[in-house]
Amino acid sequence: MRDGLARRAHRAVWGRRTLLTVVCVAVWACGGERSRIGITGPPGSSSGQIERDTALLGSWWRILLFMDDDGTAHASETTWRFEADGDATRTVVATNLTYGFFDTVVAGARWRTEGGAVVITFVAPNSGTVRFAYRVSADTLLLDTRAFVRLP
Repeated sequence: MRDGLARRAHRAVWGRRTLLTVVCVAVWACGGERSRIGITGPPGSSSGQIERDTALLGSWWRILLFMDDDGTAHASETTWRFEADGDATRTVVATNLTYGFFDTVVAGARWRTEGGAVVITFVAPNSGTVRFAYRVSADTLLLDTRAFVRLP
């Protein structure tokens, strides 16, 4: 029984990797129309303007399926939600598919765009800033090389 599950999970992982590769190539091949909203920054800010690409607004989801060395199947789902006011939320659900355990972590952040990059600064109790090159094409978002699909 376990060997059958492991084989199915392995095939699912490779099938999704192939699909992800095709999606990544398709997204990079197609350009996307963008519009930007400019928001005046806080007093004393150097630029005075905070840019946010409206193409990022909404929720974006991705799943990564993998097996560890002992054959246990796992899933890692990440959802980013970008709001027009600059709020962002990252939700990560880690699931052990073999034994049915899962854990969810939610982090709040602020976001802005700078050229072809989205800059995300996590808010308390989290900290840190991440920067991703991004590209939006139809309902696909690439953050560096990670493909996300738009949620309804």
